[in-house]
Amino acid sequence: YRVGALYQELGEVGLPNSYLHALNYYDKALKISESRKNPKEQARIYDQIGLIRMAEGNYREAVQTFERAVALALSVKAPNVVNQIYFHLYLCNQKKGNFKEALSYYQLYAELSEQLLEDKLKHQKELVQRESAENRKQFIISKTEQMIADQEMDT
Repeated sequence: YRVGALYQELGEVGLPNSYLHALNYYDKALKISESRKNPKEQARIYDQIGLIRMAEGNYREAVQTFERAVALALSVKAPNVVNQIYFHLYLCNQKKGNFKEALSYYQLYAELSEQLLEDKLKHQKELVQRESAENRKQFIISKTEQMIADQEMDT
């Protein structure tokens, strides 16, 4: 998978045949991922393949690949992966000139981004509350131990 990503980056800077090499490595990674029954990883690989197809200007194939990726990501409830693919579908449809479809995917991306942010903030708030409660607990224990020690010294 990582080798494919490296070749993909080389393709983006114009190195000849890099996309072909990237697709070859992604194909190998996809077979491994399928044998391990890892749909989330498969979705990520298809997403990368879709980006290559989009970079090559093959928008129809890119959209089909992204749609396959999003279906896999949805099947395993991987919202971060789904969100990334929605954004790529937005970009691809925009480049294709299919602005209604692009807008639809952008709206899905924006809504899911907002939900993911809200979930993250909620989780962070819970962590802060737990830490605060633990700090209060430690303070009370420490203070009580100090009061006990002071009381024992007075007697």
